[in-house]
Amino acid sequence: MKINWLSILRGWVVILVIIYHTTINTNKYSPDVLNNIFRQINYIFNFRMELFFFISGFLLYYTKIQKDSSFKVILKERIPRIVYPYLFFTLVLFSLKVIFNDYVGVPVEPTLSYLLNIFLYPKIYFLWRWLWFLNTILIFFLLYPFLKYSLKNKYTILCASCVCLGLHLFFPKEVNFLDLSRVASFILFFYFGILFAKFQLQDYLKNKALGMGLLVFFIMSLFFDYKNLLHSFSGIGVSVCFALYCSEKIPNLFSSFRNYYYQIYLIGTLFHLEILQKYAKIESFQAYLIACFFSALAGIYMPVLISKIIQRLNWKPLLKVVGF
Repeated sequence: MKINWLSILRGWVVILVIIYHTTINTNKYSPDVLNNIFRQINYIFNFRMELFFFISGFLLYYTKIQKDSSFKVILKERIPRIVYPYLFFTLVLFSLKVIFNDYVGVPVEPTLSYLLNIFLYPKIYFLWRWLWFLNTILIFFLLYPFLKYSLKNKYTILCASCVCLGLHLFFPKEVNFLDLSRVASFILFFYFGILFAKFQLQDYLKNKALGMGLLVFFIMSLFFDYKNLLHSFSGIGVSVCFALYCSEKIPNLFSSFRNYYYQIYLIGTLFHLEILQKYAKIESFQAYLIACFFSALAGIYMPVLISKIIQRLNWKPLLKVVGF
């Protein structure tokens, strides 16, 4: 059973990711006015990955922990959806770079040790940096037994919450092995998603007064460092309120790509960023805005088109490597 507000929330994250990729690729060439607009938008909504991992935690509880699924089920159903695309894209990109080493901007060493380092030190060696989240979410799923046990009672929940908060605040920022610094930074929001689902906190956010209070906190957070916890948690709360509202007023929002969120994350940036780079030196405000719009559409709907073709072909290995 799908939760409509959660489907809308997942679509909202896709939009935020597209906006972010547009922002970071327009800083150098885009017209100053547009560049400033994108920077402000990114400043306001720079909690996208916190929200992404919050949703991932919510889904893990809703689909697995709540049903008392075993770790064996996670290894059989969830891990392959991460590992197959992770291996496929890494090996394909590595092979292509080896073949065309003389023509790529960042060449690779055609050695087994270099290939191994891609997995051991993904932040440094990963060939398609937009897919960094695969490593992080994989580690979260491997922690499933501990996460499940942490929900045993209020004391274990409190202890786990403190550990996650401590990791977020105090874990060294430059531990590149398995990108553990990023894992430590986002586990707080992943665990928050689990707790949010367990205690069904979305029911409280249907209260308009509470929603307005969250919006006030969110606006206040903009006057401080945008990476602070107030901004992240209030941004998540406001986004949930937005999704709850839309599920009542616009229930079909994002329905044209709802079934392909994962595929958009996997391959959407390839099309989105390619168009932006191609038209990066456009000096006209209107023309560049149009290029950004069509690049966003390509980043969303090219994966949808490709996914539908792959589903039509119905070849199991191909389905697995794109996350089905």
